[in-house]
Amino acid sequence: MEMVQIYFVRENVRFAAQAGQTLLEAQVAAGLRPDAPCGGQGTCGKCLAEIRRPGRGVWETVKACQTPLREDLEVRTIDRNRDMRVLSEGAAAVEAGCSPWVECVALQVAPCQTGESVADWTRLRSALDASLGKREWTMDVPLMAKLGGLLRKTGGKIVAAVAGTQVLDLWESERTCYMAAFDVGTTSIAGYLIKADDLTVSAKAGMLNPQAQYGADVIQRANYALEHGASALADCVHQAVDSLLGELCSRAGAAREMVLAVSVVGNTCMHHLFLGISPDSLAFAPYNPTVSN
Repeated sequence: MEMVQIYFVRENVRFAAQAGQTLLEAQVAAGLRPDAPCGGQGTCGKCLAEIRRPGRGVWETVKACQTPLREDLEVRTIDRNRDMRVLSEGAAAVEAGCSPWVECVALQVAPCQTGESVADWTRLRSALDASLGKREWTMDVPLMAKLGGLLRKTGGKIVAAVAGTQVLDLWESERTCYMAAFDVGTTSIAGYLIKADDLTVSAKAGMLNPQAQYGADVIQRANYALEHGASALADCVHQAVDSLLGELCSRAGAAREMVLAVSVVGNTCMHHLFLGISPDSLAFAPYNPTVSN
């Protein structure tokens, strides 16, 4: 298989592409998230790039989706995120009662008395019931594995992070916990890092939705998923959300492991594509979703 070497100047990325594939396909394969609202049909003109033979010749402007690769090239792409802004404030706020999804509670777990054999998990559940009300508590086995040692080390004085009936983590002392929220829109993705105790927003960040490389609107992306599968669309938005989460934590000075809950919202097509579910049921009558929550 013949290969050609492509150097993306702005990104300082060198990529070995298959001869014959388009420049747009090479950009996608190299992880550059190009802008292709028409899904590579050559009709929108948004995937323009400048190309030239390495170190010589003049720069030529081309449509990346219509440019097959035949030789080594230098490529200058467009920075689509340069002028974008994230919508983070509204004109008005609605006063409403709100309880945080994640709760961090200080507990005193009663010791196991001599002659008894009450399990650590049983005694932790009793402490949680006394503090938060009786629930059908659950906890993952890896977290249970550290429970005994933690109780012995602290004399039963610990902090538990819970969401509903699920125990998420256990610590020796109180610490700041966070939740993250992402709005996956057709055009852009907005992310927010929120303190679990008082629901204040600690950081905001956003980026253009990289699914645009497969089409500008939900119809183009649905068509791409029907033809090629939904995995590429799901993978690129997962990577985008992961990148935004890292940026949010960096801005807030928070450790990623202290983000205990993540909420992602989007329209029905974005929801399906985020989960890697084919939107075929949305494309044909009666246009019902595969899953609605």
